[in-house]
Amino acid sequence: MSKSARQQLDRDGEPMEPAVRQFERSGRQLKLAVGQFKRSGLLLKRAVGQCERSGRLLKRAVCGVAAILAVGVLPLESLESLLSVQLMQPAYAWYDFGHEVVACIAWRQLRPETKARAMQLLEKNPYFQKWVDAVPADVSGDERNMWIFAQAATWADDIKKDRHYVADGAEKGNKPDGPQCAENLGYSDFKLHKYWHYNDTPFTSDHSKLPPYVEPNAQTQIRAFREVLGASGKSDDLKSYDLVWLLHLVGDVHQPLHCVTRVTSADLNGDKGGNDCKLKGAPDNLHSVWDGIVGDDRALKPAIEFAKTLPDLKTGASRKSDEKIWIKESYKLAKSAAYAKPVGKTNGPWQLTEAYKARARKIGLERVELAGARLANLLNSELK
Repeated sequence: MSKSARQQLDRDGEPMEPAVRQFERSGRQLKLAVGQFKRSGLLLKRAVGQCERSGRLLKRAVCGVAAILAVGVLPLESLESLLSVQLMQPAYAWYDFGHEVVACIAWRQLRPETKARAMQLLEKNPYFQKWVDAVPADVSGDERNMWIFAQAATWADDIKKDRHYVADGAEKGNKPDGPQCAENLGYSDFKLHKYWHYNDTPFTSDHSKLPPYVEPNAQTQIRAFREVLGASGKSDDLKSYDLVWLLHLVGDVHQPLHCVTRVTSADLNGDKGGNDCKLKGAPDNLHSVWDGIVGDDRALKPAIEFAKTLPDLKTGASRKSDEKIWIKESYKLAKSAAYAKPVGKTNGPWQLTEAYKARARKIGLERVELAGARLANLLNSELK
């Protein structure tokens, strides 16, 4: 209110000064209320996002419990502890989303005869009917087969939730403990072989003594499985087993943190590809950030649709066929990008910046595109 207007009203005999002060206080209160409303809206938005993420985890947990109860091997009183375990499951490489994207990119670059042979082998997998049942009724032909092929790429992770499979080796199954860990036996083998999923090449930036390089690992098994796929004297059962492992491991070794372990004076055994490198917030470790950097949707259709937006690489890099080169690339990227600032030289916890995440996503997309092209080249040239 202007000074002249206030004076005019005062001359007309109205006691305006108290009213004006009340009006001004009300305005300030309204402004504070609007600000509080905006902050509440932001909090609500964050809460909804958290609920959605928690809902996906809970759905997985309930499905796991239901499957076990269906076969009558779990007493009801154990539900609480099982749910807590399900909700704290460790992350898998690239998550299902990334592996499915790699498989879809590879599928569209396969020759017709390679696709036919791959489907013939996949029919021998014990999960095949489950994959078929997951394909929508309105999907048929080549698209139907791509849905099946994409699901096969996650089989090596899916069996970690299957009660028929058991952890083998040392350190809860994460480290091989003898030559039997490299045996390639086919579907009669119900060991999880979790140590096949990575190639933990140690490095240090503080001159700590490095632990020994461990075999078997992803590199040794990719080589072994490739040899079987190209051999004329191997059974289709074994080729089927090796094919589903290859669909997965080619994706695994293109995730930089599956090819490295950082050794520090406080962690002489290595940080397990960033799993022990802690972060502030969620995810709470570096490895999980990179696993989900290209996407973390648990449904298959979003992965298939996303893969359609990515190009088929025809570069010289995409034609590199030596798995040792793929692993070396990932090792170098891990050192230069995954452990880059704001990640420091200890196991944290660290707060990642948006710039860090943006660079990680760019690298992640490049790696899944390369993995898909290289997987297609491998199968087109070696699958017999």
